[in-house]
Amino acid sequence: SSVLRVPEVYPTIQAAIESAAPGDTVRVGPGIYEERIDLLGKTIVVESTGGAAVTTIDPNGAAGAVVTMSLSTAQSPVLRGFTIRGGVSDLWAGGIYISGGSPVIEDNLVTGNAGCLGGGITVQFSSATIRNNTISYNSMPLCSGGNGGGIRIAGAGTAHVVGNVVSDNTSDTDGGGIALFA
Repeated sequence: SSVLRVPEVYPTIQAAIESAAPGDTVRVGPGIYEERIDLLGKTIVVESTGGAAVTTIDPNGAAGAVVTMSLSTAQSPVLRGFTIRGGVSDLWAGGIYISGGSPVIEDNLVTGNAGCLGGGITVQFSSATIRNNTISYNSMPLCSGGNGGGIRIAGAGTAHVVGNVVSDNTSDTDGGGIALFA
């Protein structure tokens, strides 16, 4: 496995993800990264070197989830140590969208995102582990019938939500903090 360094070698997190092979680690230095990232169904680790207090991913107005993970059952990437903010999606979460697989989301601050089905994090048909994150000030104001201001867990799966602080999230319908659906 290799370590791909951002911004020393790769100018963006997404450029490093695109170059990564399964088992690689994308290591991100402190800073504000104005981009959306898609893990492209890869089993890789994407982690900051300085933690969420000094490493932010903010798409600066670009529509859609800040982080997307569309995974097969066998895929298990890790996202660790970021502030995820400013995402706005008219369908899924504005912060982190997870479908399938068994990713680990840990030690992140997910804040100031808005989405229709899960403002901060959407987990569907997944065995994701959401651990030791702060999920706050996210909202679900964008559509009627949506739910889950902080986290939305939907569909068949075995998601684990452990040791998180979930506070000050809002929903126009139900599940201001966490919504469970189907």
